[in-house]
Amino acid sequence: MASSRKADEASTSNYVRKMRETDKKFNKKYLAIKAKYKDRGASGEEQMRKELAILLAEKDEAGNKRFRKSMQDDDNIVKYGKDAMKGKSFAKYNKGGMTKKMGYNKGGMCGASNPAARPMKKGK
Repeated sequence: MASSRKADEASTSNYVRKMRETDKKFNKKYLAIKAKYKDRGASGEEQMRKELAILLAEKDEAGNKRFRKSMQDDDNIVKYGKDAMKGKSFAKYNKGGMTKKMGYNKGGMCGASNPAARPMKKGK
């Protein structure tokens, strides 16, 4: 169970890290919009409210997306246990599991895309 605990901690730390990143980004945009419409009068204030409403809707959608991703990670932990971290979409371990170790993540490993070692000579 130690590995599934590690997977749970990775999922939680990824959620918190993403939350801090988006909060920082949206706070910067929020302050920029407030500064842009600081001395613009009533019409400027109305436009500022519109832009802030759009920004807050984007922030809510980013939070919902982050929450859905966290729920997906939690479901994977319940379903796969310690093997959840090998999943391609899991938290910060999204580099793949066994595929990386075996060399299949480089692409072009199927027979059709590999050149032949001893190609056949074309007959006349």
